[in-house]
Amino acid sequence: MTLNRCQRLGFSIAFLFILSIGLYSAQTPPISSMRIQIVSKIISNYKEAGENLNDSDVQKTILKEVNNKYRLEPEAKKNSKTTQEIGKMVREKVTVKFPDSYEDLKKKADAEAEKSFQMAKILDYVTVRYTRGEGGKTFEVEGYFFSYGSTGHSINVGGNTIAIFDIIPDDRVKFDEVYRNQKKDSFVQNKIRDYYTRKNAYSVSVYNEIRDAIIKENEDNGFIFYSNDWRTPKEVTLQLCKDIQQNIEVAVNVPKTKGPTTTPTTTPATTPTTTPTTTPTTIPDNTPLAKKKELLKKKAEEKQIEISTKYAGIDADQGYEIAYWDMTKEDFALLYPQFAKSGSTADVESVSYDKGPVQKLEFHFFNNRFYKVVYSFRTAGIPREALISVGRKIREKYGMTDEEKADAADPAKANRKDPCEGEHSYNKDTGICDKCGWTQAELDIPVEQTYSWTGDAIKNGEKTEKTKGVLYIKLNPEKTAYVDFSLIKEELNLKTRIQEELDRKKKLEEEDKKKKILEEYNKFK
Repeated sequence: MTLNRCQRLGFSIAFLFILSIGLYSAQTPPISSMRIQIVSKIISNYKEAGENLNDSDVQKTILKEVNNKYRLEPEAKKNSKTTQEIGKMVREKVTVKFPDSYEDLKKKADAEAEKSFQMAKILDYVTVRYTRGEGGKTFEVEGYFFSYGSTGHSINVGGNTIAIFDIIPDDRVKFDEVYRNQKKDSFVQNKIRDYYTRKNAYSVSVYNEIRDAIIKENEDNGFIFYSNDWRTPKEVTLQLCKDIQQNIEVAVNVPKTKGPTTTPTTTPATTPTTTPTTTPTTIPDNTPLAKKKELLKKKAEEKQIEISTKYAGIDADQGYEIAYWDMTKEDFALLYPQFAKSGSTADVESVSYDKGPVQKLEFHFFNNRFYKVVYSFRTAGIPREALISVGRKIREKYGMTDEEKADAADPAKANRKDPCEGEHSYNKDTGICDKCGWTQAELDIPVEQTYSWTGDAIKNGEKTEKTKGVLYIKLNPEKTAYVDFSLIKEELNLKTRIQEELDRKKKLEEEDKKKKILEEYNKFK
């Protein structure tokens, strides 16, 4: 599940996650996807510099740079044939090769079946094969077909009586009318099904041929397929500026979940939480429940404010909403009774939703301390654009991925050319494209991908990796849709720290026990 270098190299900002599927989508041709990525890369440089992408002067500068790669307003007109128009062209062409109606097909198939499955007549000279015994050994008898048995379940061939159900299928159709009719019906259905299968395959082939010709025509003329339409590079650039700026300005805070019936947020726990401590709460045990919950909530919210001003990136999003890392399960259940029951010692608590972006939430505990949350986003029947939007928001929220940072630190990758738009010229010895320097393996989008963010909080003057986020994406085999889209956030050190505490405590207990035994034995006189 290693992220492909083609996806990591410099294509930061809004379209990082389009790469996971766009190149293989039936809606987004590869060259258009590449152009979108290159334009978004240009825009990202201005965004990273803190420019307002809605400012007209900034847009003019961006357009000027885009114009160096693509003519902003192509001279030719775009081919705007609609799906309905293409469909009509397909039907006209398919009808020529597959003219038969259902009724015509059935008549032909019935006639062929009648000829292929004929009943034997009395006194016909026949050969019959049949099986008998546990081993299913095959026998063969040849002779005149004299008669059916008195019950109709056997036949007499050359003086030999043979049970009809023992006769092998190819011969049984000559003597068993019910079985023959079943075989005839199956034959007719298969004939009709085969015809329509070939017709549908040809229809798809013709449609793809026409569609590919339109794609080539429009892309050769300089247009880009974006947001379900063919657009000029200028239109695409301005729309990207608008979309990216809008994502920057969207507030990240969302309403907190109140119960199992509330739809979880589209993006993962957006409210920054506090720096975890080994002492999750100092609220006295004898405090009334309602008051304890109020004090706990207030303390957690105060820690949110503290950490939001102290950390950035993934470290500013520790825990889930106001439940921070290292919180005891008892306190977690007090804040979120819809997710965990008070007194529960389960290592994993989960909740599923019938609707909304998040299909399932999982909360993980170690020694009853909160350390991991998993968001599983709904994918079945969800437009890919919706999940791309989620990925874009996560990227905007947490910043550059670990993979991007690694590539940015590698001069060979940071200064690399953009992949070729059209056909690559791969060197037969090295497998590297002579024009752009990319290998085919690097350009192939994997079915499974991971994007990661690792926190770099500073403690006592030293960098400490505190929180890690991993976005896991899985495509279907055809790479046309998402089948898994999950975000995992985890406190990296909690399990190790708590295990060390448990081991230390166990060692002290063993030493104390040993000490007491020695004291008792030393008293012996």
